Amino acid sequence: ANWSEVLLSLNTTCFVAKPTHLAATSYVYVMRDGVNLISGESVSLLEVAAGLAESLEDQHLDDWATESTPPGVIIEELIDAPPREGQGFTPDEMKCQTFFGQLFFCEWVFVQNMTSGQDGVD
Repeated sequence: ANWSEVLLSLNTTCFVAKPTHLAATSYVYVMRDGVNLISGESVSLLEVAAGLAESLEDQHLDDWATESTPPGVIIEELIDAPPREGQGFTPDEMKCQTFFGQLFFCEWVFVQNMTSGQDGVD
């Protein structure tokens, strides 16, 4: 897929784009008006598209689920969390688990601070 064309056709600057076959924040883009909320850095749509394309080549061999899942990408609407006193506007996370293609359960995760997964790594 040409991810640049897909992203440009969204008609929004607020979205989440992530691989469906990787875990944690690997190649996850939580975008609001050109800023990736995970890193706090400005990221162009071309950079997001390049990261998504690169993610298709990445494979985590540390567990069966990420090893066995076919590479893919999901792009979804960013739904902002309500303003909370003394906090920024980090979006909450909705984690839904499926079992043999059927929705098993969803978990609403209140995210106080997003991190890139690289914090504390030297």
